[in-house]
Amino acid sequence: MTAVAVSAGSDHTCAIAPGGVLYCWGKNLSGELGDSTTTQRERPVRVTGGLRLATVRVGYDNTCGVTVDGTAYCWGGNLDGRLGDSTDTSRTSPVLVRGRLTFVTVSSAFFHTCGLTTAGAAYCWGYGNAGQLGDGTLTPHTSWMPTPVAGALSFGSVSTLNFHNCGVTVGNAAYCWGSNIHGAVGDGTTNYAQSPVAVVGGLRFASVTAGGFHSCGVTTDGTAYCWGLNDAGQLGNATTTTRSSPVPVSGGHRFSALSAGGEHTCGVTTTGTALCWGSAYGGELGGPGSGQTTPAPVSGGLRFASLSAGWGHTCGVTVTGALYCWGSNASGQVGDGSTADRSEPVPVVQ
Repeated sequence: MTAVAVSAGSDHTCAIAPGGVLYCWGKNLSGELGDSTTTQRERPVRVTGGLRLATVRVGYDNTCGVTVDGTAYCWGGNLDGRLGDSTDTSRTSPVLVRGRLTFVTVSSAFFHTCGLTTAGAAYCWGYGNAGQLGDGTLTPHTSWMPTPVAGALSFGSVSTLNFHNCGVTVGNAAYCWGSNIHGAVGDGTTNYAQSPVAVVGGLRFASVTAGGFHSCGVTTDGTAYCWGLNDAGQLGNATTTTRSSPVPVSGGHRFSALSAGGEHTCGVTTTGTALCWGSAYGGELGGPGSGQTTPAPVSGGLRFASLSAGWGHTCGVTVTGALYCWGSNASGQVGDGSTADRSEPVPVVQ
């Protein structure tokens, strides 16, 4: 399959084909594939509605995308309103996110969703119990439609996964908010953050990515840093010691982008080499037979333009637009027509 972008989630995956056409595959218990069914798919199926997508982000059991004109849609599981349509009804096809906002990206986690508008404002909605809505409260509550994140910061990017979020301002400062039990917020503490707090260290970031219980970022000079839970080596600093502030990823590599997954992290170097580290439970590192505490090359010698790390699998788009996935595949999320785990990249088939 040819793609321009891919997003790997918990047990499903979605990719944008040339022309903005969206395809999804894998688990579909809550309608997260958006094909108007709840049937599991081991191969890509087209999302209904005829939307032309510019970006897509896959969550736990739902999916969100932004059209080329900046309109946000979500579908799948809708516990506590994380689809943003002012209901708690799950949807098997895309529904409009309410609020009449124009978005750049929208991404969903376990119980909440966050988006970035074209004006650089961050909004979140769904269930908040650990500060993940960023609206200034730790009291458990539900926001049924997009609510502004406190602080009036102007963001260039926002990343959401699990129970926390991170973003980079237009001035290259990194901020995170939400659950901080393992230091994923990066402020040097383990105190939950009910609104964005600055990641310590004074680093200038080009991008950040929120993982399961850790976060990572690429500085403006291409250096990778990670912080948070490190039980599987997902911080990539040759240890399994958890950190509440950024530590450099080992190896001296220069990265163009990173993607933090459940217990692993992957990155693309400036030369297109794919490297992964952390847990290898289902083959999500794409090569090494066991977990890695430092970056290890993905097998196959492919040159990638982008990677997306899910909870137990990883996908990437090569510089020629070819789509590959690897890792856990019990629900068909690798997209090769099977449910067999893959420890090396395999082409996604249609």
